[in-house]
Amino acid sequence: MAATRRRRRHAYVLGRRIAAALAMCAMIGSVRASAEDLNLLATSSANVNSGTAGGQSISQRSFIQSLDMNYNRSVSPLLSYRLRLRGLDDESSSSSAGSRTTSSSRFVEPEADLTLSGLRYSLDAGGRFRETFNSTSQSSPLRVTEDHEFIRAFFTPDLLPEFNFQLERTAATDDQTPRGLDREEIRAIFGATYTLAQKVNLAYTFTNQTTDDTAAGRKQDQRSHVGTASYADGFWRDRIAVNANYLITRLDTTERLSPTAVGGVVAVPVVLNNAFSLPERDATVAAVNKTPPDPTTYQNQSTGTSTALTFSVPLTVNGGTTQNLNQSIAVGLTPGTSVTTVRLTVTGRAGDLRDISLQAAGVVFQVFVGAVPLINQTAWTLVPSSATLPTSLNPFFEISFAATSGNFLKIHVASDSQQLTGLDFLTATQIEVFRPAAAGAGNRVTTGNLLQLVAGGLVAQPIEALTLNGNATYSTNSQDPSGRRDDTATYSVIATGTPHRLLTATGVYQATFTTSNDPQTPRTDARIASLTLSSTPLPTLTASLIGSRNEDETGGVLQDRTDSIGFNTALKPYRNLNVDFTATGSQSDNFVDDSRTRALTTALNANATLTPRLTGLFGYGFGVNEVTGGPTPSSTTTNVGFLSFTYTVSRFLNATGRWDFTASEGTYTVGQQYRLDLIPTLKTSVFLTYLRTDQFTGTGTTNTNSLTLTGRWNISRYLDLNMTGSFTRGATGDTVYSLFTTLAFRL
Repeated sequence: MAATRRRRRHAYVLGRRIAAALAMCAMIGSVRASAEDLNLLATSSANVNSGTAGGQSISQRSFIQSLDMNYNRSVSPLLSYRLRLRGLDDESSSSSAGSRTTSSSRFVEPEADLTLSGLRYSLDAGGRFRETFNSTSQSSPLRVTEDHEFIRAFFTPDLLPEFNFQLERTAATDDQTPRGLDREEIRAIFGATYTLAQKVNLAYTFTNQTTDDTAAGRKQDQRSHVGTASYADGFWRDRIAVNANYLITRLDTTERLSPTAVGGVVAVPVVLNNAFSLPERDATVAAVNKTPPDPTTYQNQSTGTSTALTFSVPLTVNGGTTQNLNQSIAVGLTPGTSVTTVRLTVTGRAGDLRDISLQAAGVVFQVFVGAVPLINQTAWTLVPSSATLPTSLNPFFEISFAATSGNFLKIHVASDSQQLTGLDFLTATQIEVFRPAAAGAGNRVTTGNLLQLVAGGLVAQPIEALTLNGNATYSTNSQDPSGRRDDTATYSVIATGTPHRLLTATGVYQATFTTSNDPQTPRTDARIASLTLSSTPLPTLTASLIGSRNEDETGGVLQDRTDSIGFNTALKPYRNLNVDFTATGSQSDNFVDDSRTRALTTALNANATLTPRLTGLFGYGFGVNEVTGGPTPSSTTTNVGFLSFTYTVSRFLNATGRWDFTASEGTYTVGQQYRLDLIPTLKTSVFLTYLRTDQFTGTGTTNTNSLTLTGRWNISRYLDLNMTGSFTRGATGDTVYSLFTTLAFRL
């Protein structure tokens, strides 16, 4: 404990010295440098929030100081340099239910670069160094050191290809024992571009990147080749224009995997093929009343082949509203590989500022293995498992289980005690699977990816009143060693004509399909067709009518179809009055669950200048949404309206009032907002806003009140002061007070 206190004290003192050094550098820079060479921005912000919730007092305080100083100097017409210093000091505390948590974060980052440029060449070299200090009252201090160096060169000779070269190095380490962060990345890029006959553009880029992650026991080498060719030309006095593009990309990745301690066992990651997600109700998962999943609903989240697959999948439970409909994530394994551990990286819940370890408490996972070589299976076998919680240094769940093998591994969220609304969920962003180091052969993995894309377009204007536009794109993507190939194509035709001087018609048809030789990925098709008629018969009247149809297919089976028609008009009946009206009707058929959705929405908006000092806004909207068939039939009718007036009392004072009304299925919401804008001088302004929201339901009435005061003072061309204070009383009587101030100095 004594050693820990000494470390915290050392970090605190060091942080204070850094803050003092930043301030001194700012003063020295402002004295020695001219205003043309030096740019400086220093800010100090204080934020205080306090209130009561559930009968308990809650408060949060933060004090932030930042500095950004940039010094630019030209030594000669060819040579210049730039020096930059950035720093931040952030101290915050929060208290609730008799407990208090404090945290601090400080960093200092000097940066410099040198540029030598001429008419046909350019050379830029530089680097930056950053030290970050983090500490909280609940954990040991952490220091992270980062450095980045680079050199970039460009050469553009006459009548020859243009060349560019870049070399960059980035490294990051921490002061933990053992180190949780020890990473170095070196990247070299060579490129060339050439224009042939002013119509054909050719380009080639080679990239070699090496990443050495000592803490994770992984070294990765990546080499990529990217080539492009494009052509554009016009014929027959530009009545026909054509363009064509070709892209080829080859990426080869080699990973050298060192054994690392995972779950107390020395292990290495294995190669994963594709990641799938599915909110499912499986009888073997958590609850007795669950039913087997629909085998057509698995969603492919990642089509790559790697030891770490990335995606973004919300770890929801109860499907937001559906009981026992929980999220699952599945990955493909190499058959015969025996695995023991899964690392599932997550990000925090929306708006939750707690440490990730506190947010993750109460989440329970279940692990399943599937032996069938198809993801659409119900014969999953439960594997007993245990999990350790993520931390701020290692933001992943580590799920351990007895050695198992199969074609697929599935991680299911069995429960989450902190997920109360269906929206406050964790999000999975990456998955890794490990095997014991002694199993299998070799710790080296090589993967490859080849992408080719061809695109072309044609624009023709056979007559003045008609324009035709056609585009097509086809791409193919092949992966090694899995042998997976994915093909995607899109084509579209657009015709725009003017059959009459008052009428413009636009027809659009677009189709897209994707295919794969992977049996887990069925063919998908999407088609869109629309016709738009627009007219401006008068300078004060514009109208348009649009009809469309959208269809989606999976595996040759029609999934859904949507037909819609919409009308829009803009009218200026009087000099100071503008009116917009929109109406849309649609019908959507879902052939998977046999449901049909009919919707009608209308909106009317008007704005008027009633007097030289008074302006008004008015709006009304009506909507009907009806769902028939399927698992959850429903019908909803919504009315929305608002009225707003702004009165200019004087050239210093404006007064605004706005009233909003919403009615939907027996729930009525009324909002009132009153605002005063006082601008006595060009450098000062004060804004006072009062907002009240009342909600009426069958169970009673609730209301929320808030008052906000904002002041701004431009003290001088170098100094600004902003302050905002607010008071809010919630529907349950909870209160929140907040005060936020910022003092900014710039040069």
